[in-house]
Amino acid sequence: MPSPTWVETLDVRGLGADADVPGAQGGVVAMTTRSGRNILEGELRTSFESHQLNGSNLIPGEIGRELDQRWELDGQIRGPLVPDRLHFALFGNRVEQTDIVPNYLPTQSGEFVPNPPSAVDYRGLA
Repeated sequence: MPSPTWVETLDVRGLGADADVPGAQGGVVAMTTRSGRNILEGELRTSFESHQLNGSNLIPGEIGRELDQRWELDGQIRGPLVPDRLHFALFGNRVEQTDIVPNYLPTQSGEFVPNPPSAVDYRGLA
């Protein structure tokens, strides 16, 4: 699934059959990404979230985890290769996320586990 900032149009069309009808489709989704134009343009967007800025729902003794930090960088550049004839569009997205997990092992010190689960996701479209 592309980043929402890459989407030009999104159409959801029904086929006349409900989703609860066995063997029948409930609709069609048509998505068009942005394309190049005769103008060189670009966008860069970032967002950041941290457990230090948010409240916590972790309760001592409870098994679970929650977001420690999340950072997203999203960018695109579009423009002409040959004016009025050939255009380009390049899109990129990077998401990095780390979770907090309470430490229940008495052999390790600290309130949270030293190496929490984390993920980095890269997406691109040309």
